[in-house]
Amino acid sequence: MSENQSDTLQQQDENVVEATQGSGNASNWLQGNLMYIVGGVIAIVLVIFGIKWYSSNMEEKEQVASLALSRVKTYYDAGEWQKALDGDPNKKVRNETIIGLKSIVDEYESTSAGKSAALYAGNAFVMLKKMDEAEKYFEIASKADSKIVVVGAKSGLAGCLESKKNYKEAADIYEKLLEMADEVGGKDRYELYAGLCYEKLGDKVNSEKMYRNLLAEFENSEYAGEAKSGLVRLGMVVE
Repeated sequence: MSENQSDTLQQQDENVVEATQGSGNASNWLQGNLMYIVGGVIAIVLVIFGIKWYSSNMEEKEQVASLALSRVKTYYDAGEWQKALDGDPNKKVRNETIIGLKSIVDEYESTSAGKSAALYAGNAFVMLKKMDEAEKYFEIASKADSKIVVVGAKSGLAGCLESKKNYKEAADIYEKLLEMADEVGGKDRYELYAGLCYEKLGDKVNSEKMYRNLLAEFENSEYAGEAKSGLVRLGMVVE
């Protein structure tokens, strides 16, 4: 073997050793950090699984809450307010006890049906003249995604405030509802209610404003007559 060939082979051997050492270093690094790498992957998998489980769980809760609400709503529609709130333990549907609106809210408040149940519960308490309890459930319903439910809940809250003679707070809520009512309806009603609250406060300027806005926008509204009566009480000219 020539000297040049010997030098070449020696260089190749050195390269192999260096490569092997490099591989060993990489292997050592991988082994040392494998726990963190695997841990990170597991964490990602758990997050994805958690999201899917949460979505599935929420969907199931929504269905259960909707079914429970549909069953107890018959009592609400019949004006059996207390039974609508408490449920009917003596009656079963498909071997399931009919639970009340309060229980639906307690168990499924996070669902849309739970928020709707809170709105019904608030109205039922109003009919029973229990305004503090009604206010509690209207607050829950006001956090719904549905604008219709939110408008109903805030209107209920304003009504509770009126019953306590907190006319300024009630009027503020009614005015805020005017923007939402453009989409879901009832704007003329809330203009009247706001006007009445301002009238009770002795605020003729804002009261007149609400009544005249109602008449200008909704000339044929069922509330137009009451708005005109309000203007007469204020000593204003009715056009």
